[in-house]
Amino acid sequence: MQWQVSRFSSVFLIMMRVYVVFYGVTSVFAYKQFKENPKKALKKLGEKILRSSLCIALYILFGRINICYFPKWLSSDPVRTIPLTLFLGPLAGGMCEEEGRLMQLI
Repeated sequence: MQWQVSRFSSVFLIMMRVYVVFYGVTSVFAYKQFKENPKKALKKLGEKILRSSLCIALYILFGRINICYFPKWLSSDPVRTIPLTLFLGPLAGGMCEEEGRLMQLI
């Protein structure tokens, strides 16, 4: 379990770099918002980056825990844990993403 938690932090940092680039490029189209109120726009940009990075990191953490631990607890057949995996993805999204983005993740 400690290995999954350490991987969570590394995945979170990797996804932060990805989302900084992604939201940085897309924020070029919101130049008017940055010009009018830069503090509010930067705060919103930072929240988006943190929220999306956390969502992906939680999804990967839940998936790894599901693959590594639940087959041992439920059965020796990992195919039976697929419904659990399908449940954990939206759960991770619901914990940290905005309501409008949740449907994109499902």
